[in-house]
Amino acid sequence: MWPRLPAVGTRLVEEIKAWRPEQSRPLSTKVRQRDCAATAFVSSIGGRVYQTSPGTVIDPRAPGVQRWALSRSSRDCRALEDIAVPEVAQAFAAVYQWIHRPWSPVTNKALLDEVAAQEAADVDRGCSVGVWSAGRLVAAAFVFGAAGGFEVVAETVRGDEPGGIDAVADAVAMVIRLVERRDAGLITFDSHLGDPHLQPVLAAIPHARSDPLDLVEID
Repeated sequence: MWPRLPAVGTRLVEEIKAWRPEQSRPLSTKVRQRDCAATAFVSSIGGRVYQTSPGTVIDPRAPGVQRWALSRSSRDCRALEDIAVPEVAQAFAAVYQWIHRPWSPVTNKALLDEVAAQEAADVDRGCSVGVWSAGRLVAAAFVFGAAGGFEVVAETVRGDEPGGIDAVADAVAMVIRLVERRDAGLITFDSHLGDPHLQPVLAAIPHARSDPLDLVEID
């Protein structure tokens, strides 16, 4: 007789836990909300959702999306194509660090800088956008090539940026206009329900669809 699946799954999770470098930390993973079996299994072994990515997908060619994008100002925006990769990496690291601070704080700055450098090397700087105020970068939308189109990470560079929602909205709007010119597919946003400036912006844009992803921890 084959062993019951929950028993096999529980054993696998225990084995994975044993490989953690720091045993005091919970095991972290991601589960698609539409995957009912995975969600039920994680819940059954004591997993908890600590953040959700709404998985917002928009079609930059859709008339409603275009109307929204054209309603935003591009006065303080420009593409990142003339910005050196190390500067892009520094901005990416700053955005990542403050966004994750409340629910998954960075504990290794050197590792963050290394990962940010790798991410910046993959950024499509021709479609990525920064917003400047008084000569300072205040918000950015980083665009990456992805299957079926593009993936975007967008937020202010500092968490307490005044006028942050408008700055992020302007950056996202310019990204939409730049991507639409390439006629290269959909835009998926790598975002979180806790993103204070990006989420209100996405709520205002007509969605093609959503594909929510739960971030979960298992003690």
